[in-house]
Amino acid sequence: MKRFRPAKLSGVLAFTLLAGAFALSTARAQPQDLEAGQEVYQGNCAVCHGSEGQGNLGIPNLAGAAGHVKQLGVPLDQAGPAMVKMLREGIPGNMPAFPPDILSDADIGKLGAYLFTLAPTSGDNLYVANCALCHGLSAEGTVGPPLAGVAELAPQMGMTKEQLAADFPNLVRKGIPGKMPANPQLADGEITDLFEYLWSLPPVPAPGR
Repeated sequence: MKRFRPAKLSGVLAFTLLAGAFALSTARAQPQDLEAGQEVYQGNCAVCHGSEGQGNLGIPNLAGAAGHVKQLGVPLDQAGPAMVKMLREGIPGNMPAFPPDILSDADIGKLGAYLFTLAPTSGDNLYVANCALCHGLSAEGTVGPPLAGVAELAPQMGMTKEQLAADFPNLVRKGIPGKMPANPQLADGEITDLFEYLWSLPPVPAPGR
Protein backbone atom coordinates (compact mmCIF):
# COMPACT_ATOMS: atom_id res chain seq x y z
CA MET A 1 0.00 0.00 0.00
CA LYS A 2 1.42 3.35 -1.04
CA ARG A 3 1.02 6.42 1.09
CA PHE A 4 -0.43 9.63 -0.21
CA ARG A 5 -0.63 13.06 1.41
CA PRO A 6 -4.08 14.34 0.39
CA ALA A 7 -4.89 17.95 -0.30
CA LYS A 8 -6.87 19.92 2.22
CA LEU A 9 -10.46 18.68 2.45
CA SER A 10 -13.12 21.15 3.46
CA GLY A 11 -16.80 21.76 2.95
CA VAL A 12 -19.98 20.26 4.35
CA LEU A 13 -20.81 18.46 1.10
CA ALA A 14 -17.51 16.62 1.19
CA PHE A 15 -18.05 15.64 4.80
CA THR A 16 -21.59 14.43 4.17
CA LEU A 17 -20.34 12.18 1.37
CA LEU A 18 -17.62 10.84 3.64
CA ALA A 19 -19.89 10.31 6.62
CA GLY A 20 -22.45 8.48 4.53
CA ALA A 21 -19.80 6.26 3.06
CA PHE A 22 -18.33 5.19 6.39
CA ALA A 23 -21.34 3.12 7.44
CA LEU A 24 -19.58 -0.19 6.86
CA SER A 25 -20.59 -2.75 9.47
CA THR A 26 -17.87 -3.89 11.88
CA ALA A 27 -19.79 -7.03 12.83
CA ARG A 28 -17.60 -9.22 10.59
CA ALA A 29 -14.41 -7.20 10.98
CA GLN A 30 -11.54 -9.02 12.66
CA PRO A 31 -9.11 -7.22 14.99
CA GLN A 32 -6.41 -7.41 12.34
CA ASP A 33 -8.78 -5.76 9.85
CA LEU A 34 -9.38 -2.85 12.20
CA GLU A 35 -5.64 -2.54 12.82
CA ALA A 36 -5.06 -2.51 9.07
CA GLY A 37 -7.82 0.09 8.68
CA GLN A 38 -6.14 2.27 11.28
CA GLU A 39 -2.87 2.01 9.34
CA VAL A 40 -4.66 3.03 6.14
CA TYR A 41 -6.19 5.98 7.95
CA GLN A 42 -2.94 7.16 9.53
CA GLY A 43 -1.08 6.86 6.23
CA ASN A 44 -3.65 8.56 4.00
CA CYS A 45 -6.17 10.59 6.01
CA ALA A 46 -4.75 11.68 9.35
CA VAL A 47 -2.57 14.43 7.88
CA CYS A 48 -5.75 16.39 7.09
CA HIS A 49 -8.43 14.92 9.35
CA GLY A 50 -6.33 14.55 12.50
CA SER A 51 -4.77 11.55 14.21
CA GLU A 52 -8.05 10.69 15.96
CA GLY A 53 -10.39 11.83 13.21
CA GLN A 54 -11.09 15.03 15.12
CA GLY A 55 -10.81 17.25 12.07
CA ASN A 56 -8.81 20.44 11.59
CA LEU A 57 -9.56 24.02 10.62
CA GLY A 58 -12.17 23.75 7.88
CA ILE A 59 -11.56 20.02 7.52
CA PRO A 60 -14.49 17.91 8.75
CA ASN A 61 -14.18 15.57 11.70
CA LEU A 62 -14.53 11.87 10.87
CA ALA A 63 -14.75 10.71 14.47
CA GLY A 64 -18.27 9.74 15.47
CA ALA A 65 -19.01 8.37 11.99
CA ALA A 66 -21.48 5.79 13.35
CA GLY A 67 -23.62 8.57 14.81
CA HIS A 68 -23.33 10.62 11.61
CA VAL A 69 -24.58 7.73 9.50
CA LYS A 70 -27.49 7.13 11.87
CA GLN A 71 -28.38 10.83 11.81
CA LEU A 72 -28.26 10.93 8.00
CA GLY A 73 -30.25 7.71 7.63
CA VAL A 74 -27.78 6.21 5.14
CA PRO A 75 -28.73 2.61 4.15
CA LEU A 76 -25.90 0.28 5.09
CA ASP A 77 -26.15 -1.62 1.79
CA GLN A 78 -25.33 1.59 -0.09
CA ALA A 79 -22.45 2.70 2.11
CA GLY A 80 -19.70 0.42 0.81
CA PRO A 81 -20.18 1.19 -2.90
CA ALA A 82 -20.59 4.90 -2.10
CA MET A 83 -17.30 4.95 -0.23
CA VAL A 84 -15.39 3.19 -3.01
CA LYS A 85 -16.83 5.54 -5.65
CA MET A 86 -16.08 8.67 -3.62
CA LEU A 87 -12.48 7.70 -2.85
CA ARG A 88 -11.82 6.56 -6.41
CA GLU A 89 -13.15 9.78 -7.95
CA GLY A 90 -12.12 12.20 -5.19
CA ILE A 91 -13.83 15.55 -4.71
CA PRO A 92 -12.58 18.19 -7.18
CA GLY A 93 -10.96 21.09 -5.39
CA ASN A 94 -11.22 19.40 -2.01
CA MET A 95 -9.93 15.83 -1.92
CA PRO A 96 -7.73 13.88 -4.35
CA ALA A 97 -8.72 10.59 -5.88
CA PHE A 98 -7.27 7.35 -4.49
CA PRO A 99 -6.82 4.91 -7.40
CA PRO A 100 -6.32 1.17 -6.81
CA ASP A 101 -2.52 1.48 -6.86
CA ILE A 102 -2.80 3.70 -3.76
CA LEU A 103 -5.77 2.07 -1.99
CA SER A 104 -7.22 -1.28 -2.93
CA ASP A 105 -10.88 -2.14 -2.42
CA ALA A 106 -9.81 -4.21 0.59
CA ASP A 107 -7.94 -1.18 2.01
CA ILE A 108 -11.06 0.93 1.63
CA GLY A 109 -13.22 -1.69 3.34
CA LYS A 110 -10.86 -1.86 6.30
CA LEU A 111 -10.65 1.93 6.45
CA GLY A 112 -14.44 2.18 6.59
CA ALA A 113 -14.68 -0.45 9.33
CA TYR A 114 -12.04 1.37 11.39
CA LEU A 115 -13.69 4.77 11.00
CA PHE A 116 -17.00 3.28 12.09
CA THR A 117 -15.41 2.46 15.47
CA LEU A 118 -14.21 6.00 16.25
CA ALA A 119 -15.99 7.65 19.16
CA PRO A 120 -17.27 11.22 18.80
CA THR A 121 -14.77 13.99 19.39
CA SER A 122 -14.98 16.88 21.85
CA GLY A 123 -16.87 20.14 21.56
CA ASP A 124 -13.75 22.22 20.98
CA ASN A 125 -12.61 19.89 18.18
CA LEU A 126 -16.08 20.02 16.64
CA TYR A 127 -15.91 23.80 16.71
CA VAL A 128 -12.49 23.97 15.03
CA ALA A 129 -13.47 21.48 12.34
CA ASN A 130 -16.91 22.82 11.51
CA CYS A 131 -17.19 26.44 12.65
CA ALA A 132 -13.84 28.16 13.16
CA LEU A 133 -13.16 28.80 9.48
CA CYS A 134 -15.96 31.39 9.46
CA HIS A 135 -16.33 32.34 13.13
CA GLY A 136 -12.60 32.46 14.05
CA LEU A 137 -10.41 30.18 16.12
CA SER A 138 -11.42 32.02 19.29
CA ALA A 139 -15.01 32.49 18.08
CA GLU A 140 -14.18 36.19 17.78
CA GLY A 141 -15.97 36.43 14.44
CA THR A 142 -14.47 36.78 10.96
CA VAL A 143 -16.71 36.06 7.98
CA GLY A 144 -19.40 34.98 10.41
CA PRO A 145 -20.50 36.79 13.57
CA PRO A 146 -18.71 36.33 16.90
CA LEU A 147 -19.89 33.45 19.07
CA ALA A 148 -17.67 34.01 22.10
CA GLY A 149 -19.43 35.42 25.13
CA VAL A 150 -22.85 34.06 24.20
CA ALA A 151 -23.56 33.28 27.85
CA GLU A 152 -23.28 36.99 28.65
CA LEU A 153 -25.18 38.07 25.55
CA ALA A 154 -28.12 35.72 26.05
CA PRO A 155 -29.88 37.81 28.75
CA GLN A 156 -29.51 40.91 26.55
CA MET A 157 -31.35 39.00 23.82
CA GLY A 158 -34.04 37.95 26.27
CA MET A 159 -33.00 34.30 25.91
CA THR A 160 -32.15 31.66 28.48
CA LYS A 161 -29.53 28.96 28.03
CA GLU A 162 -32.31 26.38 27.73
CA GLN A 163 -34.03 28.34 24.97
CA LEU A 164 -30.83 28.76 22.98
CA ALA A 165 -29.93 25.08 23.43
CA ALA A 166 -33.36 24.06 22.15
CA ASP A 167 -32.95 26.13 18.97
CA PHE A 168 -29.31 25.18 18.38
CA PRO A 169 -29.74 21.72 16.76
CA ASN A 170 -32.08 23.09 14.09
CA LEU A 171 -29.70 25.98 13.35
CA VAL A 172 -26.66 23.71 13.06
CA ARG A 173 -28.35 21.04 10.94
CA LYS A 174 -30.24 23.33 8.55
CA GLY A 175 -27.85 26.28 8.47
CA ILE A 176 -28.83 29.69 7.10
CA PRO A 177 -29.23 29.78 3.30
CA GLY A 178 -26.58 31.97 1.75
CA LYS A 179 -24.92 32.65 5.11
CA MET A 180 -24.11 29.45 6.99
CA PRO A 181 -23.74 25.90 5.66
CA ALA A 182 -25.82 23.06 7.05
CA ASN A 183 -24.29 20.28 9.11
CA PRO A 184 -27.00 17.61 9.01
CA GLN A 185 -24.60 14.82 9.95
CA LEU A 186 -23.88 15.87 13.54
CA ALA A 187 -25.46 13.61 16.14
CA ASP A 188 -27.42 14.90 19.12
CA GLY A 189 -24.55 14.36 21.56
CA GLU A 190 -22.11 16.21 19.32
CA ILE A 191 -24.43 19.20 19.01
CA THR A 192 -24.84 19.26 22.79
CA ASP A 193 -21.06 19.18 23.28
CA LEU A 194 -20.59 21.93 20.68
CA PHE A 195 -23.19 24.12 22.37
CA GLU A 196 -21.67 23.63 25.81
CA TYR A 197 -18.25 24.53 24.43
CA LEU A 198 -19.59 27.75 22.91
CA TRP A 199 -21.46 28.57 26.11
CA SER A 200 -18.20 28.26 28.06
CA LEU A 201 -16.31 30.80 25.94
CA PRO A 202 -15.74 34.20 27.53
CA PRO A 203 -16.08 37.35 25.44
CA VAL A 204 -13.07 38.22 23.30
CA PRO A 205 -11.51 41.51 24.52
CA ALA A 206 -11.81 44.42 22.13
CA PRO A 207 -8.57 45.37 20.29
CA GLY A 208 -6.32 47.55 22.39
CA ARG A 209 -7.63 46.33 25.72
